[in-house]
Amino acid sequence: MKYVSVDTRIRKFKDEPFRKSNGEFFCEASREEVSVKASIIKRHVESSKHKSGKERLSQKKKREMSIVDAMKNYDQEVHPKGEMLSDNQRVFRVKVLETFLKAGVPLHKMDDFHELLEEGGYRLTSAPYMRQLIPFVKKEEEEKIKDEISGTNVAVIFDGTTRLGEALAIVIRFVTADWEIKQRDGASVNGAVMRTVKVVFPKVVDMRCFSHAIDYVGDHFNIPTLKRFLQLWNIHFGHSPATRLAWRERTGISIKSYSPTRWWSWWEVAQQIMLQFAEILPFVQQRLQEAGSKAATLKQIEAVLNDVQTKCSLQIELAAVVDAGKPMVESTYILEGDDVLAWKCYEQLIFIQNSINVVNLPNLTAISRQISEGNPVVAQQFYQYGVAAVQPGWNYFSQTVMGTLNSKVKIFRAARLFSPQKVCSLRPVANDINAVAAISFLNDAAVIRDLNNELPRYLAKADGIGPDVDLVGWWKNNIDEPQLSLFSCSSHHQPHRKEPFPF
Repeated sequence: MKYVSVDTRIRKFKDEPFRKSNGEFFCEASREEVSVKASIIKRHVESSKHKSGKERLSQKKKREMSIVDAMKNYDQEVHPKGEMLSDNQRVFRVKVLETFLKAGVPLHKMDDFHELLEEGGYRLTSAPYMRQLIPFVKKEEEEKIKDEISGTNVAVIFDGTTRLGEALAIVIRFVTADWEIKQRDGASVNGAVMRTVKVVFPKVVDMRCFSHAIDYVGDHFNIPTLKRFLQLWNIHFGHSPATRLAWRERTGISIKSYSPTRWWSWWEVAQQIMLQFAEILPFVQQRLQEAGSKAATLKQIEAVLNDVQTKCSLQIELAAVVDAGKPMVESTYILEGDDVLAWKCYEQLIFIQNSINVVNLPNLTAISRQISEGNPVVAQQFYQYGVAAVQPGWNYFSQTVMGTLNSKVKIFRAARLFSPQKVCSLRPVANDINAVAAISFLNDAAVIRDLNNELPRYLAKADGIGPDVDLVGWWKNNIDEPQLSLFSCSSHHQPHRKEPFPF
């Protein structure tokens, strides 16, 4: 068989991203060595891996050209150190800096990576000089985000924390021209943000985070015994890896961990304690024998479990909290997702309210009967104690989430009309469309009138839609339907723009 050199193959496939690396035929698109045999190269060129790699390289080159152009403008304004370096050299430094910033790696550690990073053939400078490029990277990121969201409707989500220092996270969510839900993160300062924004955008919807609102329900449960026990439990297991390992060896289950910044993590711990309650006292006694007089927290846990009255209160509070908290926890986690949450929010809030109204507490009922030893009067007393423990949380939800925040709830109730699945089950009539007025940027008589005119065609189009249909994709496929222009439009100020509803 005639041998064909790597250089010959590169010349033959000159339009493909092949190069010579350590004497081998190398594909930059797939990042792998390829045989010089013609038939193998042809199959490789037709592979999806190669094609997607070429697209990645194309986007990479566009990004690098964008950096070069931006650096030239930046040079005129700032004249930074290194402006006389080659374009490739400077692009490399910017990309390295961006990678360190995105990964959250302190820049002083960059010096430790010099040898490895410079194997690509481009030279880095020291961390202090690399820091001088941070304003440029920041400006480029801001411009990129501006370009992405220009001409679209956006949802701005922000939340702060004072734990271990004040911080505020900002998330911008929007729908692209290709009907993809995107989000970008940032940070800023809090304060009178919404009051300022409303001056410029008077029809903006100021929406509270319902996941947070639901999470606050747990703060109102009256469970003093459980709170004290959880404190002891988390202190002991949180500071002792050996104890966590011992628990897993005994039960075969990893211990749930508590985090003050994670929604309902305390409930997850409480649920595990309830389910594994019979294992706790034997485990504690075993650990006390091994630890002796050093285990003060274990002794306090043992004291709670050995006191009959305190133990009963603990069991009742556990059962009541697990039952009452389950729909809250489930809804909180659903509403912190990344898909189109506006079409789910109202149902989850109603689900919680119905759970409160139904008062279905199976664990509390069972535990009350168990510890009452068959005495129905005592069992009822235990049951009522459990209900009283969670009642303040229920009251908070009903009065605050479904009461004080009712105007916000109405927005999500109206948003269901823009879901082709929901509208099939709701079967709205003309008067029902008036609910859209709850959404400030759609509160216009002409818009509501036109929505009523489109309603019959909308119902016909949505009829029979399956439960697994991608709803955003459905609107994308029907965006050119003239009889649905208002339902698919994102703003009544621009009724001819083909954009999705901004949720």
